[in-house]
Amino acid sequence: MAADLLRRGLRVESQAKVNASGRPGPNVDTGRLRSSIQTSLRVDAFGLAAVVGAYTEYAAYVEQGTDRAPAYPYLRPALPAAL
Repeated sequence: MAADLLRRGLRVESQAKVNASGRPGPNVDTGRLRSSIQTSLRVDAFGLAAVVGAYTEYAAYVEQGTDRAPAYPYLRPALPAAL
């Protein structure tokens, strides 16, 4: 089960990196956001979980937007890749 969960998480990670690679997504200057997207397996109160996330300080601002910048979701649209 862990292998299947990891495989699905890696598919989501791969699609999120594609989504974060330029228009219609965010502009890519350095690729730092894209390279920060990672998958890990964790055990929490609900059991085993695959966690896919971006670990730059501005990742949430790109995903959700701000009052000055539009949102360019890259993680949420990648979720169907897990199916």
